[in-house]
Amino acid sequence: MLLLVPWADMSYEDVARAPGIPVGTVRFRLHRARAKTRQALGGSNPATREESFDG
Repeated sequence: MLLLVPWADMSYEDVARAPGIPVGTVRFRLHRARAKTRQALGGSNPATREESFDG
């Protein structure tokens, strides 16, 4: 689920349809998976973190 929405460009409804679960369940599970991923990365959000590049 965590990768289907951004990488496969699937909507929450599309993701919910495959296993036959409610859209609210998809949203909750994605929220929980994103939180666990952020925690595993040390609390940072790679989508908003600015990185400096030498160049």
